[in-house]
Amino acid sequence: MYAVPPQAVQATAYVSKGKKLGMFTAWVFCASFAVVGVALVITFVGLLLEGKPLRDALSALVMAAIFGGGGGFGVWKLLPWLRRLVDYTPRFGFVPPNIYGAPFDVRFINNGWRLSFVREGVVQFFPDHVIVDGKKNNPWLTMLVFCLIFFIPLAIFRIGLGIIPAILVAGYISQRKLILPVPYHAIQNITIKGNQVTFSTPTLEIKKIVLYTASVDGARLYSELQPRFPAAFSFMPQFQQA
Repeated sequence: MYAVPPQAVQATAYVSKGKKLGMFTAWVFCASFAVVGVALVITFVGLLLEGKPLRDALSALVMAAIFGGGGGFGVWKLLPWLRRLVDYTPRFGFVPPNIYGAPFDVRFINNGWRLSFVREGVVQFFPDHVIVDGKKNNPWLTMLVFCLIFFIPLAIFRIGLGIIPAILVAGYISQRKLILPVPYHAIQNITIKGNQVTFSTPTLEIKKIVLYTASVDGARLYSELQPRFPAAFSFMPQFQQA
C-alpha cells in the first residue's frame, strides 16, 4: 500500500477548543432567548383569550419580538462556528502514515435528527471491513428526555433544572455504546474534506457516519482510504501530484 505524504493532505480549518466552547456557550444563551420569545408569544395568546387589555398583551408581544428575534438571529449566525472542527492530541499518540491497520482516535459529528455517532470514538481498518466504535445518539430520545427533566418540573413545581444542565443530562442518558462493523461494500457516497470523512451506510443501523481525525493523523487516514476508495480522491490535484 502507498503511504500518502503529509503535504498531499487537503488542508483542514480547525478552531481552538476554547473558542469553540465560547461560541457554544453563546449559542446556548441565544437559544435560551429564543425559547423565552416563544414562551412570551404563548403568553400573548393567553392574555388575549383571558380578555386582558390589549396594551398588556402587546407588551408581551414586543418582548417576544425582542427576545425571539435576537435569540433566533444569534442562533443562526453562530451555527457555522459550531460546525468547525477542533484539533486534538490523539489518545494513541503519533503513528506514521506507513503503518496500516492501527486504530484512529476520531471525533464524530452529529448527523442532524437521525441516529448517529457522537463525541469521540475509535475507527480501525481491516482488509474487508472497518470497525466504528463509539456512542450512538438518538436526537428524538434526547429531546424527549430534555422535555421530561426541564419542562415538566417547570410546569408542576415552577422550578426547572436549567437549560444547560438539562441538555447535558439528556445527552448523557440518550447515548449508548455501539461497536459497528462496516463492510466496505456497504459504504456509499463517501466524501472527503480535509480530515473529515462522510459516508452513507443505508443497510446498517447508522445510516450516515461523519467523522474526522486529528491533524497529525491526516496522512495516515488518506493512506487507509485511498486504496479502497480511489474515486473519492480523484478531484484532489495535490494528491495526484504526490
